[in-house]
Amino acid sequence: MLFLFIFCILNFVVLIVAFRKINSLTTGICTYVATQYPELWQHFLMRGRLMGDEKKWAKHLAIASMTEGELFNKNDAKITAYLATGKSYHTRFILSPMILFVILRIISDFA
Repeated sequence: MLFLFIFCILNFVVLIVAFRKINSLTTGICTYVATQYPELWQHFLMRGRLMGDEKKWAKHLAIASMTEGELFNKNDAKITAYLATGKSYHTRFILSPMILFVILRIISDFA
């Protein structure tokens, strides 16, 4: 029972940290896009306004554009680095609960 409680608490902390890192990374790259590609950013804002929430959807549209749209074709080093870092963060976000579970399981077997 203690094992499950510790696992839940640690998993919660790990997931919050990972979520904050991903959110911070996304906000940073969107700020970069807004300054380096203002005409595209205005286009994303306009489309976001039509979808209901200007800033929220503009971020989603910009991220989607980095993987298969206008920004993907720009060959920008900062965008490429963002995509690599984002993929790394997402992988850690998915794997961290499993790794944490295995580590706590091993520790509980020896205790």
